[in-house]
Amino acid sequence: MKRIWIACLMLIFWIIGCSSDSDQSDILSIPQFRISLPEEGKSQISRILVFIEGHNRKLLPQEFLVRDSIMEFGIDFTIPIDTEEIRVEAYDKENQLIFDGETQVSFTNNMPVNINLNPIMPMIKLKMISNVVSAGETFGIQVLLRYAEDVFAVAFELEYDPEFLQVTDVVEGKLWDEKILMISDHEFDNNSPGKLNIGITQLESGKIKNSGEIAVVRFWAKQAGESKIRLIDNNRLRIEKASGKLIDNYESIAEFIDHAEISIEIKER
Repeated sequence: MKRIWIACLMLIFWIIGCSSDSDQSDILSIPQFRISLPEEGKSQISRILVFIEGHNRKLLPQEFLVRDSIMEFGIDFTIPIDTEEIRVEAYDKENQLIFDGETQVSFTNNMPVNINLNPIMPMIKLKMISNVVSAGETFGIQVLLRYAEDVFAVAFELEYDPEFLQVTDVVEGKLWDEKILMISDHEFDNNSPGKLNIGITQLESGKIKNSGEIAVVRFWAKQAGESKIRLIDNNRLRIEKASGKLIDNYESIAEFIDHAEISIEIKER
C-alpha cells in the first residue's frame, strides 16, 4: 500500500523528579516521530489526536490541525519517561474517526518511532506490554479485534517457534460475556508443534463491543534468542455473525494481517 509521510515530530521528555539544575544527562529524546497514511486518504483528514500512555496512566491527548497544503510539520512536546505506547487517531471535517494507528515506545535506541495510520476497518492485532523478555519468563500476548460488528464466533491459528516458546495457557478476553465456549488445542496430544488453534463462540446471541480483547495467550520463554508470533491467514481464520456468515468487511482482516505479528527478543536471565 502506497503511503506518504505527513509528519515528523521531534519528541523530547524530561526525566520525572529531576532537579531544577538538571544538565543534558537529564534529557532523553526520540530522534523522529513519523506518521504515515495511505496517499489517497490525506485530503480527508482535518485533525489528528496523539494519545500517550504510560504505566498505569494516560495523558491528555495532543491535538494537531492538518491543512491540505502541509505535507510535513515538526512539534516539540514533553512525554514522561514511563511512556509505553503512542496512539494516533485521525478525524475528518465531520469529526468522524477515519484512521488510527499505534506503536510501542522504546528509549533504549535511536530508531525513529513510526506509526502507520490505517482505515477504520475490521482487523486483528497482537499486542504485548514489552517485546523484550527473559529466558524462563512467562508472558502474555493479547489478541485484539478492532472495528468489527455483529461478532458471534471467532476462530484463528497462531504460529510460533517451539524452539524458543511454549504455550502455557489460553484465557478468554474481555470482549466476551460469561456465556461462551472456548476451545484451544495447546493441551491436545496430537497438536502440531508451533501451532495454536483457538475457537470462541457465544452460547446465546447478544451484542458485544465492536473492539476489544478476544483472548490472552500465555507463553513460556524457553531460551535466549529472537522469535515471532503471528496470526496465519488460512481457512481456519473465521469471524462470523450469529447466522454463520462472515462479518461485514471481513476481507480487511486479510488485508491487514501484518498487524497480527509480534517479534520478541529473549534475553539470558
